[in-house]
Amino acid sequence: MFTLNSKTSKFAAISIAVILIEKFIASMIFRSFSSQDSNFDLIIDLQGFVFAWMVPLLIVYLIEGRDLRSIGLVIERKNYVKYFIYSVVGLIIPAFIVGFNKALLISLVQQLVSIGVAEEVLWRGFLQARLSAWLGKYQGWVIASLLFGFGHLVSLWSHPGINPEIGDLILLGQTTAGGFILGFIFLRAKSIVPGAIFHVFGNVYLFKLIDLMIG
Repeated sequence: MFTLNSKTSKFAAISIAVILIEKFIASMIFRSFSSQDSNFDLIIDLQGFVFAWMVPLLIVYLIEGRDLRSIGLVIERKNYVKYFIYSVVGLIIPAFIVGFNKALLISLVQQLVSIGVAEEVLWRGFLQARLSAWLGKYQGWVIASLLFGFGHLVSLWSHPGINPEIGDLILLGQTTAGGFILGFIFLRAKSIVPGAIFHVFGNVYLFKLIDLMIG
């Protein structure tokens, strides 16, 4: 039986609590606001920023007494060139292929503030790292990846009654698989940077590029 008598277990419990609270608040936002509401995107972005950036950083510094390395916000000197190339190939070149415009710029900012990069901080750097420290690196990877997938069904949970449609099951499969891939990248790199680049590429460019190829 797992107990909370060590720092690693307590930190893991706190990270799980943050995820649960974040999803509860997100579900309340979905209940209270329509996606067509002019304030919806702003509220979602603010909620993402608070829970993916501010809360983990405050916990790391004020409760854990550690620094940014503990959530994978680190680039080793030996990886500078490699990660720069990843950024160019994954983020800059695709922008010119799909067509850079204001909408794309807004999307990229959202990925930094509340989605792609932010989710890597929260789910991999904060949650997975602590689960792995507590339960073992592969066990933490599996649990965090499964939670990541189910966490994306928050819009479904926000409505009375749960009646999943095929689209919900596809979303669950996609995000769970994505969680395993991103979590494995984090395991190997010990940094959220390459996973964040891959995450943003997938969210912003992947389907646009597919449309261009088959269009």
